[in-house]
Amino acid sequence: MNKNIIISIVVVVLLGLGAIWLINNDDSNMGEDENSEMATTTDETSEVSELEDGDYTVVTKDSEVTWTGTKELVADYEDVGTIDIEEGSFVVVDGVIESGAFTIDMNSIAGAETSNSKMTLLDLSKHLKSDDFFDVATYPTASFEITDVNRLSGNNFEIMGDLTIKDKTESVTFPATLSEESDGRVTFMADFEIDRTKWDLIYGSGSFFDDLGNNVISDMIGLQLELVARSN
Repeated sequence: MNKNIIISIVVVVLLGLGAIWLINNDDSNMGEDENSEMATTTDETSEVSELEDGDYTVVTKDSEVTWTGTKELVADYEDVGTIDIEEGSFVVVDGVIESGAFTIDMNSIAGAETSNSKMTLLDLSKHLKSDDFFDVATYPTASFEITDVNRLSGNNFEIMGDLTIKDKTESVTFPATLSEESDGRVTFMADFEIDRTKWDLIYGSGSFFDDLGNNVISDMIGLQLELVARSN
């Protein structure tokens, strides 16, 4: 083969390899740039702002406590209702709640839904207010006082405190999420359960009474909190 032809072929091959290397290198750099941009975006999105330090007061008209009761032996049975917050406040230091206290208006306890076709919501509310349960004539309020708060991650916290019902106080711990709204108000969300028998709420409890049949009421009460507060 002619020597010049061989040299030409070699040059073409080398140029081709060089072009392939340049393309791959550009693609690699582009991927790095995209990954870097994505990482920056993710960091910005996941960044959580600290709550502003100061004293906060609960906006009672915008706050709500929802309770849920069930029957252990009746599938899908639920009684659902609400309770009003009478007043509440907390203090934020270094972006974390340091202390707080809340008063619950037990006279406001009411049923909103029931699986019991033989009981009206009005009757359910009256029963809960009677001495079978919360005896609101004697104990018109309940209270919760924060004793400690641990940050779990971001705006997720573990709240510890003393819950007083019918003049009996027990410690409770539950997870909660705090977020600051654009108007400067703070929303406090929590979803957890308590064992009602710890506060001597034993009506219909299978832990204390036999032969209740399908009327056994679960010892656990579900509580959902949505508290809105504003800075003083």
